[in-house]
Amino acid sequence: MKKKIYLGILILEAIVCVIFCVLGTISGENVADMMAFPFVPIGTGLRTLSLSGSVGNIVAIILYGGISLLPLGIVLFHVKKKILHAEDTLLVALCPLLFAVLYEMINPGSIIMGPEELGMLSSEVRNGMLGCIVYSLLVGCLVLRALRLFFGVGRLKLQKYLFILLGFLNMILVYLVFGGCLQKFLQTMESTKAANQGTEDGLTLTYVILVLQMLTDALPYVLDMVIVFACQRMLLELQKDAYSEETMEAAGKLTKVCGMSLKVTILSIAAFNILQLLCAKHLRVINGFVNIPILSIVLVLTALLVAKLVTEGKQLKDDNDMFI
Repeated sequence: MKKKIYLGILILEAIVCVIFCVLGTISGENVADMMAFPFVPIGTGLRTLSLSGSVGNIVAIILYGGISLLPLGIVLFHVKKKILHAEDTLLVALCPLLFAVLYEMINPGSIIMGPEELGMLSSEVRNGMLGCIVYSLLVGCLVLRALRLFFGVGRLKLQKYLFILLGFLNMILVYLVFGGCLQKFLQTMESTKAANQGTEDGLTLTYVILVLQMLTDALPYVLDMVIVFACQRMLLELQKDAYSEETMEAAGKLTKVCGMSLKVTILSIAAFNILQLLCAKHLRVINGFVNIPILSIVLVLTALLVAKLVTEGKQLKDDNDMFI
């Protein structure tokens, strides 16, 4: 994928996340609806078809069985192609699960779940939980197959797959910045405003601090994105020539970015906490915290290690060339 197209996708994702956050459409219920898709529409359609008459009922039963047995069809295809592996047992387990989940979607309340009897679960949350169980098996099978694929390919293929996974990681980071952090900020602003009705004039400094907190929360993810882009550039150079000057330049840049990223992250958290302390008597909300950016640290160390290995490999090749 071309770099401009990829950047366009990330920008579009950020815009969509911002719109959803501003409109208040990112919530636990929305996530539950996403997890329940497409099972709820399928169940509703099959129920409508079944109630349309005897012919419709027969068609609905056939479709119900066919959809539920789709994973078994994939297993049989793998058997035919002689590519059956242990992780395909998850697809076999998926068949009875689909029978149960779709039956619940067709006949709501058929699966006994204790908490719902106590009024603790809405139908949306209930359907979302069932959808999550189905997706967990499906994703587990895909991940295990991908892992088997990774162990069976050469260095160049691994670099290509890593490049693609880093691209997906950036999409997750975009969501964390423009979805997670922004949503948390808007919810905090709303709750602060609601708790201080009638005295909004004194909230200006508090709002400024909340904005700075959002930026502090988002900064590690933004810097992680910079590291990911630097990693992708180095991977592209590695694919061309592992010992070229361009590769060494990319590795050096990655090393600098990693060091800068971790320093800025730690210092920004410390500076924000100190600023809150200095303004404490004028604030309505104080959120002092000690944030250990584990994701950033792991990403930095991994990228730094790869950059060091590439640099040392280049030095070792140069030494061998001089000796020969």
